[in-house]
Amino acid sequence: MKKSTILVLAFALLFGFAACSKRNYTPSSNSRSTAPQNVPAQSVAPMQSAAATDTPNSEADFSVGLTVDSKGVVITEYKGKATSVRIPATIQGLPVKEIGKRAFYGSSGSLNEKITSVTIPEGVTKIGEEAFWGCESLRAVSLPDTLISIGERAFNSCWALDSINLPAGLKEIGGLAFRTTGLTSISWPTGLTTIPSSAFSNTKLRNVTIPEGVTKIGETAFEDCENLASVTLPSTIRILGCRAFADCSSLTTIKIPETVKKIEFDFSYVGGDGAKNAFEGSHKLSLESQAALRRVGYTGSF
Repeated sequence: MKKSTILVLAFALLFGFAACSKRNYTPSSNSRSTAPQNVPAQSVAPMQSAAATDTPNSEADFSVGLTVDSKGVVITEYKGKATSVRIPATIQGLPVKEIGKRAFYGSSGSLNEKITSVTIPEGVTKIGEEAFWGCESLRAVSLPDTLISIGERAFNSCWALDSINLPAGLKEIGGLAFRTTGLTSISWPTGLTTIPSSAFSNTKLRNVTIPEGVTKIGETAFEDCENLASVTLPSTIRILGCRAFADCSSLTTIKIPETVKKIEFDFSYVGGDGAKNAFEGSHKLSLESQAALRRVGYTGSF
């Protein structure tokens, strides 16, 4: 009798334990829906990266030197790995004043070729020669209002760069500064007097209105801009360099203010054929535009 009672009790205990275990291991519908939500806890990542873009890169990402007056910093090299670059306004307690020659130079296979955006802080007055040359992936550049000078070839071969706002106080653009970029539009500064040689050649500009105050457009300044359809010259223009708008195969319209009585057409061409003229190869120019150019002194070919 005792043995049978013990066996009954044992079976009861085993059955209860199994039932309890089964209840404990049955996943609820809530637990199934919660688990996947925890996996993409990276849905917060966009917020973190957005915040990161508002934060300057570490000072350690840059090699630096002093300006001539020893009162400011020159960025001499970017050593970081971030493709979105925000230059700090100060480094080691001194204000950043210049982006030096080849500071972000995109040599073949370098990390700088992958940079997609750069924000330059207020206080910077100068971007040096070839500073961003070859940054093939660079799509966006934010320039400070304090910028006065952009050096030769500064953004040459930045193929992905399709627009740029040049600050109102900019006084100087170097030759070939934006050559072979993807520029389709430009916000022009008011302080320019010269657009130098090849500054915007071989770009994707569609319509160009040269700002008042510009007196000279240098040789080959807009050469090979195959998408360029119209150009408006300012009343202040005095000189158009050789091949300034040559081989602009879509160019149909040149607008010249009536106040312009004469333009000096410089047919000299260093290292080239002196017979090549400002609008040679721009075959689609309307007769009205051709006549306007003849009236102000152009004798070259179209």
